[in-house]
Amino acid sequence: MKSALRLPKADLMREISKQLGYNRTSNYTEKYVQEAIDFNIEKGWLTEDDEGNIELKA
Repeated sequence: MKSALRLPKADLMREISKQLGYNRTSNYTEKYVQEAIDFNIEKGWLTEDDEGNIELKA
């Protein structure tokens, strides 16, 4: 189960965009999704490893 909560950042950004109803990402959506991911990392809800994988902190 834990491995399902870890994704490469690019894949996570694509999946978030899909969940928001976008069929493909643009510079505009990438910018705001990146900001949201960074915010969650700053808050400690997500972590990013040296390989660029994002993981949900339990």
